[in-house]
Parts: sequence; structure tokens; C-alpha cells
Amino acid sequence: MIGQQANKAAAQEPSGLLAHLRARDLAALDRLTLDYGGALSRAAYLLIGDAHLAADVVQETLIAAWDGAGRTNERTELRPWLFGILFNLGRKQLRSFTRRRRREETASLRAASVSERSDGEDDRIEQLRHALQQLDEDERQLIVLRFEQDFSVAQAAQALGVPEGTVKSRTFSAIEKLRRLMKPG
Repeated sequence: MIGQQANKAAAQEPSGLLAHLRARDLAALDRLTLDYGGALSRAAYLLIGDAHLAADVVQETLIAAWDGAGRTNERTELRPWLFGILFNLGRKQLRSFTRRRRREETASLRAASVSERSDGEDDRIEQLRHALQQLDEDERQLIVLRFEQDFSVAQAAQALGVPEGTVKSRTFSAIEKLRRLMKPG
């Protein structure tokens, strides 16, 4: 009985709580959630600005703390360590959310612009798509990198692992093939 009371008292102190987490004590995880869940939630919300994403980050933080406690040492302070995890995961989530939102906005704008195009423009785009499919893979990759992704010759060479001269000659060749394939008649 006295041993259990000592364990409870140690689990209530931040350093004792971390020691119990290291020992994989589920009661310590409950205590961590009760003691720090509110503060983590407020910090996550202020960092991210979205309640649902903040709740996800808090959950991920608690799981990461549970998983990572065994890699800490006795000098590790629980609160700074825990909030360090939260901020790292929060930044990651925020970057992911921002990229996802940007992709969704871009897709929405593209869909709107496609619906506004004339039938002749749609036909021309379809003809280009078909012509691109007739190029070999190397040529198609170059066209995508150089003209759709706006890579420089040097960037395309680095991405494909070929010399810049090869990029230039393949690009020229691919453009010529596209011109022939798209020529009316």
C-alpha cells in the first residue's frame, strides 16, 4: 500500500511522471493527458488556428510522448520536452495543411478556368495531351519539367541525372515532334 502511494506521488511530479512514462505505465499516460491536455490544446490552437487540427496535434503529441519517453534520460524536463514535441508536430501539420489548402485552391481555379474555355480550346488541349502521350518517356519528362513545372535547363538536368546538353537537345527534339504531331491536316 505504501509503495502504491509513493508511485502515485511520484507520478504526480513532472519528473516522476516522465519516469513512469519511461516504464510504460498506462496510469502515467492518463495523468499526462489530464495534467497537460488542456495546456497542450490551447497552445496547439494558438499555433495552428484550427480546433480540429489542434486536437489531432495534441493526440499525436501524447502518442509521441508515450512512444518517445523511453529515449529520454533522467535530466529531461517533462514540460519543455512535451511542448517541444507539440511544436514540432504542429509546424509539420501546419505545413501539410497549408500545402493541401493551396493544392485544393489551385485545383478549384483550374476547374473553373477549364469550364470557362471555349470548345476550340478544349479540343486543342486534348490534341496536346494526345501528342504528349506519343512522345517517349524521356521527352515527356522533359516537357513536363521545362514547361509545366518551369524548371531551368540546369534544374531539369539535375532532376533527371543527365548533362545540360542532353536536356537541351532532347527538349528541342520533343518540341519538334510535338509541332509535327499537332500540325493540322
